[in-house]
Amino acid sequence: MARISSYALDAVPELSDKVIGTDSRPGAAQRTKNYSLREVIKLYNEKGMIAVADQIIFKWQSDLSKGREPGTISFELGGGANEKIEVIADLIISKQNSGGRLIDKFFELFKNKEIILAEVNEVNNFGVFILANLIDEYEPGFFKAQFVLKKTGGAGMANGLINTDAHYILSEFGVEGDKHFEFTQNQATTTWSINHNLEKNPAVSIASFGGTVAEAKVDYIDKNNLTITFNAAFSGKAYLN
Repeated sequence: MARISSYALDAVPELSDKVIGTDSRPGAAQRTKNYSLREVIKLYNEKGMIAVADQIIFKWQSDLSKGREPGTISFELGGGANEKIEVIADLIISKQNSGGRLIDKFFELFKNKEIILAEVNEVNNFGVFILANLIDEYEPGFFKAQFVLKKTGGAGMANGLINTDAHYILSEFGVEGDKHFEFTQNQATTTWSINHNLEKNPAVSIASFGGTVAEAKVDYIDKNNLTITFNAAFSGKAYLN
């Protein structure tokens, strides 16, 4: 092979360009191969090998016939392919990311925060949620996370479908400096009166203590007060953003 310095310099690389490397897999005979920049970038993205402080990458697992795999997120009973992202309420989440790194303590910091779940290779498939509850060791090596879909103007902040075996980013989403307020109603009642002092008419998401999403009527009294009215007595939490 010629010296690298003898090759022409391409100042504008393309994703289809290729680089040379050695296949280090056991049994691969250490063969020299070429790799496209596109595939190299995909590897780094899907394995979470680029350090970004507030995001974790997981693979979506639909088929649970051989057990839940480390580095994955999934529904409790598996499946999910082609379902709307907005239907996500509970996920079983590995304590390792897709690259095999232990992230359990870091992921606990997301509890009660606004997060975004987005497909790595198609970010238009996304959902914005409140991580309302986190159950440790739901299964060995896995959390059970309970999500509340964030809404604005009465519509859920989500788009697109779940793609089986795709990789997804979970990341804190709240806009820096944006005000938010968490309200707890311990005694079941049909009307909650909330003084939030946010100086705005916030978006409201409601969930029971178990994480079940609830529907209710929200009336804005002024920019610092609102009431939530239910059809039946209800207790739980309201997340105001």
